[in-house]
Amino acid sequence: LILLRERQDGMGTMLNDWVGEWTAVDWSGAAGQGQDPDPCGDERVITITDQGAHFARTKKRLCYKKTSKEWMVTAEEMGTGNSFTILTEEDEKISFKLLDDLTMKVDFGYAEPSSITYRSSKGLGAVTTQQPLSWWVGTWQASQWTAGARAGGDPDPTADEAELRVAADGTLNIGTDNLEGHVPAGGASLVYIPTEDKDVVAVTPHGQSIHVWFKSYKTPACVTYTRLGSPMSTPKAPPA
Repeated sequence: LILLRERQDGMGTMLNDWVGEWTAVDWSGAAGQGQDPDPCGDERVITITDQGAHFARTKKRLCYKKTSKEWMVTAEEMGTGNSFTILTEEDEKISFKLLDDLTMKVDFGYAEPSSITYRSSKGLGAVTTQQPLSWWVGTWQASQWTAGARAGGDPDPTADEAELRVAADGTLNIGTDNLEGHVPAGGASLVYIPTEDKDVVAVTPHGQSIHVWFKSYKTPACVTYTRLGSPMSTPKAPPA
């Protein structure tokens, strides 16, 4: 990837404004599940650190750091403005822009243009606790839920969304509905999961439990998951 000399300064951003894990929450144009770009697959998560940036699933590097063959935008340059543009090896533009502290828009100038809006994992940092990956790993069972969740409904904490599983590599799966997210190696206080219907699922630690917020569903709900085998893991529906 090659940095284009096309910058837009003005917000006084710093490198730290970009650093974090960014998850796709909305998209338009040619973007879609199974497409290129795929906001539910390869382009679902962008990870940015002080060492570089890449799509989390493919590890394809996006920007900054010199490689043996090419130059990329530097960390210092990322801290001078609210947007930058890179050029892929196929001469396709990818433009990044911070819309606010928690929202980043990425425009893919492919043969069929598209845009993906990403939300920062810092989004609920003020009200949730950062937990290491080791805390997340395991099988969790739906133990309590709000009125929007019900047997036979969507979400259904007694069937499709009855379990939450986190593997050692950070892969997070909820039930049988192909809801997949990722907990970074350094842990997380928030994991966003986009769906093909553009429903956004937010997963957060809460004490010794995990809260999953199905905020944009037709019947919004919160389901609490407790570690399988714990004294609190007996399912309990809300009062009638």
